[in-house]
Amino acid sequence: MKRFFVKNLFFVILINVLIKPFWVFFIDRTVQNKVGYTQFGTYWALLNTTLVFQIILDMGILNYTNKTIAQSNEQVGKLFSSTLFAKLILFILYASIILSLSMTLQHTREERYLLMGIIGMQFLNSLLQYIRSIISALHYFKVDGIVSIMDKLLMIGICGILFLNSKTSAAFSIHWFVIAQLVSYLISVAMALWLLKRLYKKPFWSRINQASILQIIKDSLPYAALIFLMSIYMRSDTLLLERLHPNGNFENGVYASAYRLLDVGNMIALLFAGVLLPMFSKQLAAQQKISELVKVAVQLLLPFTIIIASIAMLWSEDIMAFLYHPLSTYDAHVFAWLMASFPAFGIIYIYSTLLTANGNIKQLIGMASLGVFINITLNSIFIPSNGALACAKIACLTEWVVALYAFFYAIRLLQLPKNYALCLRIVCFTIILFSMGTLLKAIGTQWILAAIVTALIGIGLGVLFQFFSIKEWKHTLLPGSN
Repeated sequence: MKRFFVKNLFFVILINVLIKPFWVFFIDRTVQNKVGYTQFGTYWALLNTTLVFQIILDMGILNYTNKTIAQSNEQVGKLFSSTLFAKLILFILYASIILSLSMTLQHTREERYLLMGIIGMQFLNSLLQYIRSIISALHYFKVDGIVSIMDKLLMIGICGILFLNSKTSAAFSIHWFVIAQLVSYLISVAMALWLLKRLYKKPFWSRINQASILQIIKDSLPYAALIFLMSIYMRSDTLLLERLHPNGNFENGVYASAYRLLDVGNMIALLFAGVLLPMFSKQLAAQQKISELVKVAVQLLLPFTIIIASIAMLWSEDIMAFLYHPLSTYDAHVFAWLMASFPAFGIIYIYSTLLTANGNIKQLIGMASLGVFINITLNSIFIPSNGALACAKIACLTEWVVALYAFFYAIRLLQLPKNYALCLRIVCFTIILFSMGTLLKAIGTQWILAAIVTALIGIGLGVLFQFFSIKEWKHTLLPGSN
């Protein structure tokens, strides 16, 4: 099981590392630099508004389907047609709610047109994620990895052509960006459906059953409540920033530029959750021990998040100056605080995924509710005077509280071994790595070289603290090494 997990995870990470950072740094970042902070900030606020209500598109169907199919592959034929029809109904409800909210918030006509494009984009993305959840539940992780980069690969091609042409590059607008994403998602959904048909040899189109739809939605409601609460504490800060700060759209542009790099890291961390959920579900259903898989995930993911967070915090001004214009120390501080939350995301992706697979939704809803309370309360107080910096600090605090909540509940509810030695090694690893990075910065080493050296030190410390070993990964990854 360990070898299966690691080999598939490494493949998925590899192809995502090759494509998604390129998309973020050369396409998404270029769009912001072309259209400006204010226009991109408007898009960012509208995008995050749709993300808060995205649960209406899914109602927890994705997690429920992934968990159910992972435990019994025969469920594909029973679930697919009914859940697809349910998602179409939910899309109508979703669009109606978002557009009604837009009228209440008195968006301009241009903002409303942009919002309608983003709504369509979110629906197609929801369909793509749903098809991917079935593919991964069937344990075709490599195929899922290929599908996961398809839309970004298409966006790189479309936007790359527009950027290379001098006329379209000069006239590029945020509306073009949304249209390009709509086209990319539409093609990706069609390709994903074709791949699913090739992989699942049995028929998965069946007669739509109204009772089945209602039962699926009913069974998915706890997952829906969880995802909705998580969306609120992770995405509502941009809406509050736009509404509560005197220069909200510009502040959102600053926040978006900093959050973009956190998203890059989370793209990789999220891949762990995508592979872990069906594997945890299958092992728990078979009443197998999961402690070894949890340990492997922790030893792979946490050192990675700590290395990236340390580099980002130490050289925040240099990184932001390299990527964006204009730049102030304020932008760098926002970025540093957001990246300080990255290891917390790693903990959440492991332990909340484990709780989801075990069906501990009540505890997860309690966790998310706590996150909502902290985030909404503090942002409402501090955003008017501190803007994006307040959002970044509060996001960091919220993620760490939620991470510790998920960690301690998972240990207690699943009776996982209390591995104090591993916790101590992680703490020592963090202190030594950050200290070495601080020393490199203090002696004036050129920042790119210093960041690379810090990463290499992190890898060396990872071997020293036995998070991984060359011999073990050679045994795990190479064929014929059982």
